[in-house]
Amino acid sequence: MGREEPVRLPTTNLAADQDRDVEHADENDKCHDAVKGEKCYESISWAIHTGIWQHADWYPDLTIESPRAAFQFELHSQKKGDCPRPCQAVDLAVERKLRRTAGPYGGRRLLQFYVYRAQSVTEYPLENVNVADLPGVMWYLHNEIVPTRAADSRKYNITRILRYKLTMKTTWEFFHVHNRQFGSFSAFDDGRCSVPNCPQVWEHYGYIVGCQHQQADTAAYLSSFTTRIDGGCKAPYCNSSIWYSLPGPCPSQRYSEKGTECLRMESGGRCGKASGSWDCTYSVEKAGEISLNELAGIDSYREFKRSGFQEYVGHLDAGIGNTFWNGKRDLKLCQERIDKVKKMFRDKYPDLPDCDALEEPPCDFDGYYKDEFTWPVKHKPHSTTAVVK
Repeated sequence: MGREEPVRLPTTNLAADQDRDVEHADENDKCHDAVKGEKCYESISWAIHTGIWQHADWYPDLTIESPRAAFQFELHSQKKGDCPRPCQAVDLAVERKLRRTAGPYGGRRLLQFYVYRAQSVTEYPLENVNVADLPGVMWYLHNEIVPTRAADSRKYNITRILRYKLTMKTTWEFFHVHNRQFGSFSAFDDGRCSVPNCPQVWEHYGYIVGCQHQQADTAAYLSSFTTRIDGGCKAPYCNSSIWYSLPGPCPSQRYSEKGTECLRMESGGRCGKASGSWDCTYSVEKAGEISLNELAGIDSYREFKRSGFQEYVGHLDAGIGNTFWNGKRDLKLCQERIDKVKKMFRDKYPDLPDCDALEEPPCDFDGYYKDEFTWPVKHKPHSTTAVVK
């Protein structure tokens, strides 16, 4: 899982930075706070939502949590984005301290966003399972479910897409080492983690939420948000779809083997209100569901299959008797399918935030370090210097 030595960001030369600040803080410069519609405003937005994720070294004083005025000051200092000096005061000392202690991606944060799951009519708790963002669940459906040749049902009897609001917060134990919000992805099979080092991760860091990107060249489903921060991607593939892992009670055993002792000893991370403690890393709320038949325009799946039709045939890259899933690698067609899902949720649940209202965080896991599971565990926050990696 991951690489042994993750890429390290360049350190900040504070003395040189302070000289630069003085140089660019000429009071004779006319200040102006960028407003929507101006090029500078758009440059700031790009820096916040994309630039710092992909090129953290371009913004050595800032984190993703820095205010817009700080980003404007940085762009002004670099003479980029047509940005004048902002009128709002910017305390760079505070921004630098956060950068030194928490890294470019900010401090340990409470995150709220939508996740999705393709499921049968069976109801069960959202724990010891894998979920996805919306492009990720469409990627899964297109690759694993709709190509099925079963007589009268889809693979695993999948009939619907469920939406949940996920609230999560990683543990201090994990954040001290990685300065990231997400851990490694854990694949669950029948309620049991099938990745070899799962017990090691959970024993060392608690039951943290994991993530991984999916390959857009397999199915061209992309997020509305920047999801990659590794700097090696090119637009639009910096918006790769994401899968998440949610460890619940007794994640080391299959559903049929989760005995009382295992449930007591392995509490899992789901709780009523995510706090970031060892056994309380995520909570979920149901936020609606839609029918796959309605999505694809199929009245009765059984009659559809009995008529000799097929939702999707791989070698044809098309369906037989249905065109909804045509073009698995076509960016435009994949986006149209995503847009239809969003519209169905919006129309069916007008009182809930729509699918893009809760901004999706990047999958920021940075790989495991050599021998990190032998390092002492730090259970409490600290505010002086970052953990040396």
